[in-house]
Amino acid sequence: YWDLSKFRNDSVAAYKGEEPRFYYYTVASGSSFDKVAEDLFAEGGITDADRFKLLGRLEGKTSSIKAGEFEFSTAWTAGQVLDQLVSGRMLLHRITIPEGLPWWEVGKLLESKGFATAADFEACVKDPKLLARYGIPFATAEGFLFPETYMLNKGRVPTRAHAQSAMQTMVHTFWNKTDPMWEEADLASQLKPGGEGVAVSATGQVIASFVPQFARSNPNEVKRLIILASLVEKESAVADERPRVAGVYANRLRINMPLQCDPTVIYGLGDKFEGKILRSHLLDGSNPYNT
Repeated sequence: YWDLSKFRNDSVAAYKGEEPRFYYYTVASGSSFDKVAEDLFAEGGITDADRFKLLGRLEGKTSSIKAGEFEFSTAWTAGQVLDQLVSGRMLLHRITIPEGLPWWEVGKLLESKGFATAADFEACVKDPKLLARYGIPFATAEGFLFPETYMLNKGRVPTRAHAQSAMQTMVHTFWNKTDPMWEEADLASQLKPGGEGVAVSATGQVIASFVPQFARSNPNEVKRLIILASLVEKESAVADERPRVAGVYANRLRINMPLQCDPTVIYGLGDKFEGKILRSHLLDGSNPYNT
């Protein structure tokens, strides 16, 4: 008991008489406590792996460690290291999603910064169950990946869970930022706010609590507004011009006139788009997004 108590209250820096240093360690999803203890010992973060395993068992914390990347210091005692694994905050990294990026460019950006693979992100933004859960009435999450600076978790080996977490954070931010608009739409349609309990879609899919009541009840109107907003955003990068552009498109829709919005062809080209709209793109009648 004395030996374990001493181990719990000793740090590597004090034990070895070294200058303290910070280090980072990622707990992979599904990692055993014993594996984590051995890794931390190899990293030089604890003085003994077997004592750390025993400490975790005696304190009943071997099944409570979190997955994610954490920051540690060799000045910390073994007890502090254990507490960080169980209740510490994961290390988060900054990433900025610029305005106007289609989902595949967001995926490439996440991959280039080490947050997720583009393939995993694509699988998430096209997953029908996730789309239903997040209140997205489209075949992809296009238009719902809110441009913002985020603090996200990063793993040494990105997994599908990292991609889903990034997508959920962006979609949650979208609904949160646009909430005043949906509240206004609720009043206009005289819808009552959602009641207590779990919301379920028409397909039986549980809908996330952050999805506004209007969006749950009016998916087609959400579709119409998001499509129009995406056209306006691509047509003009100047915020002050956007109300006028939106008015032009609304008028064209009203009189059944072609929208003639050149940037829509980009969506049809997908990742084949090389940054410049060509005349051949505008004359391509086979592109389903050609307006």
